[in-house]
Amino acid sequence: MANNRLKEIEAEKRKTGASLKGVWGEQQRRKKIIQKYRAKNKEAEATAKRIEANRAKVEKTQDRVKKILAQADLDKMSFKKAFNEKRVNQKAKTFTWRGKRYTTELAKPKPAPSKKEKAVKPKLHTLPKTEAYKKARAAQNKRLNEALEKRRKTVSNTAARKRREFRRMTQKGKR
Repeated sequence: MANNRLKEIEAEKRKTGASLKGVWGEQQRRKKIIQKYRAKNKEAEATAKRIEANRAKVEKTQDRVKKILAQADLDKMSFKKAFNEKRVNQKAKTFTWRGKRYTTELAKPKPAPSKKEKAVKPKLHTLPKTEAYKKARAAQNKRLNEALEKRRKTVSNTAARKRREFRRMTQKGKR
């Protein structure tokens, strides 16, 4: 290593015609220039790393802002529109609407009844709905009116009895 260094110094002496001291000074000057360059390069690398880290933070923040704005738009929609937006357009499994989480799964369709089940089931209404409804409603109204009238009589009888008792008591006190 030392031999190589001495050979470099000798070669430079011959090339420039300078003394040993001059060659050594020139090498020191070059060394300082290289150190300054490397220091600037390290600063530049550090700055580039900081810029890249900040760029990543900015992108992350932008993504969060986009999500918040999209959520705000979704909350402004009706539930039906929000459900369709997430299910059809975005193919999402779940979504949040006005602070609550929902799934985009539809209710499972009921299996079609077999021919046997259809034949076994009796019809619920043999009369037309309107007639059956009217008859049932009239009977119910009649029962309710009877119960209401009975209650009114009981209440009015009780009130009349209390008034009579009160009059008797007040009249006895006057005599």
